[in-house]
Amino acid sequence: MIEEVPSGARREGPLARRWYSSSHFDLYVWRESTHEIVQFQLFWKRPAKLHDEDHIPEEAITWSRDVGFQQAQVAEAGRYKAPVLNEHFGMELSELLEAFEQDAMPSNYPDVVFVMAKITGLAS
Repeated sequence: MIEEVPSGARREGPLARRWYSSSHFDLYVWRESTHEIVQFQLFWKRPAKLHDEDHIPEEAITWSRDVGFQQAQVAEAGRYKAPVLNEHFGMELSELLEAFEQDAMPSNYPDVVFVMAKITGLAS
């Protein structure tokens, strides 16, 4: 089940951030001071170990009010192996939606409900 990460992960101010996590997902949500959601990033942790030969990279969906949806794979780059998002369109949205529904359906967090509605609209 997806849960909000404790207050240390929150950022307040003109663009407030909330972080939700489960064993399969990390969800970051940004809200304006009007409490309107302006962006979210949903990261899907695939069930494979990082150093396995058949490792499937973590995938991400970003939605913003101004741009809409973007899909990406998370890759490591640079000297410090910093994560970067590479544009990617091979994601199985129906599989993602099914997995996210299992983690998110019991949730009463308005941010998670908003993200579920957006992703359901994208997958239809």
